[in-house]
Amino acid sequence: MKKIAVVFSVLAIIAVLMTGCSKDSDGLTIKKGVLMVGMEIGYPPMEYMADDGVTPIGFDVSLGKALSKKMGLEVQFVDTAWDGIFAAVNTKKFDCIISSVTINPARQAAHNFSKPYIQNTLAIVMPKTSKYQVRSPQDLAGLGVSYQEETTSDDYMTGLAEKGLQFTPYEYDKVMYCFDELRLGRVDAIMTDLLVAYEYYSPF
Repeated sequence: MKKIAVVFSVLAIIAVLMTGCSKDSDGLTIKKGVLMVGMEIGYPPMEYMADDGVTPIGFDVSLGKALSKKMGLEVQFVDTAWDGIFAAVNTKKFDCIISSVTINPARQAAHNFSKPYIQNTLAIVMPKTSKYQVRSPQDLAGLGVSYQEETTSDDYMTGLAEKGLQFTPYEYDKVMYCFDELRLGRVDAIMTDLLVAYEYYSPF
């Protein structure tokens, strides 16, 4: 509550998704000797580019490196748009996804998951100077709310809309665009993961 406008508990267990392994000569990975990891490199602090613009860094990147080392493999990160990341692993563009994947029943029905390694919540982010008093998701009625498409935030806001909450949705393919729009005053609030909110909250 001290660092972002509103935080509410919507449990979202984050996990690495392990699936899509091929049957090449080593029996483990698509490319022999290499663990190919799919991730959307634009989700700080979990996975994003360093200041040089080409080096991926973040928690999930470190996890991927540690996992590949444990397996005795090199690691290759494959930057993939979030809305196509599951289709890509299904068609063997890479061996697994390590990209802040929330476990939910639909995904569990189609993919294998590791044990969760992070517990997360959703958060509403607003500028400190906002004229709106938002203390619950229902207070977003009538506001412009941005979130990343095809994410837990998208699912949650869609659910609220189906229950009758009226707001103007602004969907973006990267979460950083949501914060750009908030900074420019084009949206009133953001729905996102708490970990991401903490990464971005300071400019507001």
